[in-house]
Amino acid sequence: MSNIVRLIIACVILCAAVTMSVFGLWGWGILVFFLGGLVLLSFFFNENMIIAQFYLRKENTAKADEWMLKITDYEKQLHKGQYGYYNLLMGLSESRKAPLKSEKYFKKALSLGMRMSHNTALAKLSLAGISMAKSNKREAQM
Repeated sequence: MSNIVRLIIACVILCAAVTMSVFGLWGWGILVFFLGGLVLLSFFFNENMIIAQFYLRKENTAKADEWMLKITDYEKQLHKGQYGYYNLLMGLSESRKAPLKSEKYFKKALSLGMRMSHNTALAKLSLAGISMAKSNKREAQM
């Protein structure tokens, strides 16, 4: 689902919650407000990436790949801040199958940028390992 559609749905649900609260239906208004908050949260954190990350932590790469492949066009389906994390997760899942082919994902993740420094360090260490596998010591030390 496109991010703009998620945002529109979240706004409609939140407006419905406010309307219910104004008309005196406080219980339903609070419940619908929390549901709208969940839809709004899915705008910033894609559920497919969260589930794929869960499966990667459980060492189940087949399921993680299945969930990551549900993101067909990451530029439309993800928030701009998630592009780097998408490529990092794709690189991690690819590195388990073919380590030398995952280099492009890690480089793209670093070029797009990530907020957390430990994720940047993970991408750099993975690139260093790939460079050492290619017997390119100079590039691995950078």
